[in-house]
Amino acid sequence: MVKVIVTALGTFRGYSNPTMALAEHLREDPHVDAAFVIQIAAEAVRETMTPLWQDANENESEATVFLHLGDSDDAKHIVLEQCAYNEATFDLADERGWVCHNETILQGEADVLSTTLPLEKYVALHQVHGVPCRFVISTDPGRYICNYTYFHSLSRTRLHANQHALFIHVPSFDVISEKDQVDSLRALIATLHSTL
Repeated sequence: MVKVIVTALGTFRGYSNPTMALAEHLREDPHVDAAFVIQIAAEAVRETMTPLWQDANENESEATVFLHLGDSDDAKHIVLEQCAYNEATFDLADERGWVCHNETILQGEADVLSTTLPLEKYVALHQVHGVPCRFVISTDPGRYICNYTYFHSLSRTRLHANQHALFIHVPSFDVISEKDQVDSLRALIATLHSTL
């Protein structure tokens, strides 16, 4: 059995994040166990995710995938982030006012952590199975809240063979429609279920 936990990011300075709508749709997917919207704040990431990571640790008999969603103004496709970096730069204060520059996220942890999921398999979904959106792989999730979330999640899940994390950057709905993004993410989640 595979448990899929989806997280999206909330509003930022009044801007409604498209991942909030995606999380609402995915919450109804039979392959998704839960979907959460996290305030764009480092402290909120830790508050929301810590009990979810602990729950996964207590239920080691099932695989757990933490699927984190964030938006990217630069994205033209759905972007699968290969890795996260042990560095936070919040030049713009988060929603709770935290600002930092080149700060280490977790002392004693590696500089870079990578997902254990087979991203190339998900990239092939568009070509082989006709999924509406193209998936591309990136090695630069930025250094703001997306990277911060992903690094924490990779640090927690890498200690357990049956836990995985993936951060996905999505474009605006002006670039790829909401429906096509939802359909493509559902196909990816179904593939997760069949391959883990």
